[in-house]
Amino acid sequence: MSQLQITCPYCQHTETILHDGLFAPRYADCSKCGMQYIYEPRAGYVAFFKKGEADCWSDPDCRAIEMCSHDEE
Repeated sequence: MSQLQITCPYCQHTETILHDGLFAPRYADCSKCGMQYIYEPRAGYVAFFKKGEADCWSDPDCRAIEMCSHDEE
């Protein structure tokens, strides 16, 4: 596991977390303001989104629903 710097899009607080190397988007809870946000590791950088502002592919819940629905087609 490596370390990854993530930044809260609400209050700009930066934290270091353990990262498993996967590029899937995930939810994080800011330890400073308490807001939940999405971080998505990408090649060379990390994208951050407020809840409700990410496209479906970058929202973990929406992505899971979309991936499951494609399996049924």
